[in-house]
Amino acid sequence: MNADLKKQIKLIPLILYGVGTILGAGIYVIISEVAMAAGSQFPLSFVVASSVAIFAGLSYAELSSRFPKSAGEAVYVNQAFHNKSLNIFVGYAVAFTGMITAATILKGFHGYLEVFISLPGWLSASVMTFTLGIIAVKGIKESVYLISIITLIEILGLFLVIFFGSSNYDKFPELMQEWKVIGFNSSIFTGAFIAFFSYVGFEDMVNTAEEVIDAPNVMPKAILWAIFISTIIYFLASITCALSLSIGELKSSSAPLVLVISKNSNMSPKIMGVIALVSIVNGALVQMIMVSRMFYGMGKIGVAPKVFSKVSSKTNTPIISTVFTVLIIWILAILFPIGNLAKATSLIIICVFSIICLSLIKIKLDKKSPKASFQVNIVVPVIGGAICLFFLGNYIFN
Repeated sequence: MNADLKKQIKLIPLILYGVGTILGAGIYVIISEVAMAAGSQFPLSFVVASSVAIFAGLSYAELSSRFPKSAGEAVYVNQAFHNKSLNIFVGYAVAFTGMITAATILKGFHGYLEVFISLPGWLSASVMTFTLGIIAVKGIKESVYLISIITLIEILGLFLVIFFGSSNYDKFPELMQEWKVIGFNSSIFTGAFIAFFSYVGFEDMVNTAEEVIDAPNVMPKAILWAIFISTIIYFLASITCALSLSIGELKSSSAPLVLVISKNSNMSPKIMGVIALVSIVNGALVQMIMVSRMFYGMGKIGVAPKVFSKVSSKTNTPIISTVFTVLIIWILAILFPIGNLAKATSLIIICVFSIICLSLIKIKLDKKSPKASFQVNIVVPVIGGAICLFFLGNYIFN
């Protein structure tokens, strides 16, 4: 094992890579948990959560243009503060978040699998975890193109939900009136804290930077397109679910999007079940790749065991870091419930986003920092950091 990562990823596959992990880690799995927290106003929780993603995404876009390296967050923090302890914290926090996210997705996989067959949760999670691990070891090019194809299927599934559920759009004035009576309250922010889990994914993209062709120019575009596409789809899908299902149905269903289809069309729910299963698998695979690259990059800069930086000359992938990642994901998937995993992910990633926004502020104020092909006004990371701190405060004190 003595090879380097190869630049093989272009713009469109990278956008689909980002959209795939955002959607796969999002509405397919977490919508019921958000509805439990925010009630009928849960679509607003997705809108509020998107504000964090947009400002953080703009910050990531500039930083990825300045420093197109694996272990992106650890590199950014190192460039800003030159503090090894902070580098280690951010690096492991991002890696742990990715593993928690993958575990959450794989638990969601079991819910949709029950549309077809009843298996113990630990068994379905175990089989899928190790199957995806084999794909992740095989190679980044193969993985990214598989993810791209699955992402198109994933988007199709959500469009089917929106299309068939649109028959309920005449209920929108009634829903708006209900929101008006309830008022804009803290439950929306509680739901948004969980919903933010559904935006985890765009930050994963920066950890493939060393495998992206012309990363300084391509990476910022891909990040922003992935967030934009996902935000539009989330809003339409969540509104459709709110109009199509009662809160009781949403809270009790482990496969709510399948329920929307079955209530509003003659299409077999198993078709949507297949699409959902494929989408969830997509999100988990992206997370595995991201975390393995994070450990690889951390090994290179000395904040993780050096063995993680070893790359196979046969597959051009960091096999040791990938195997380690898969094992931790498997343990998390069979031991912890979805709600707890999603909250832990949101808490950690919002802390990381706060630090990333501060890093960009520090770097932009440093006249010696490398120039970027993509730049934002310093107001962007200031607002992004403030929003992150507000979310943390709301979660801690409510």
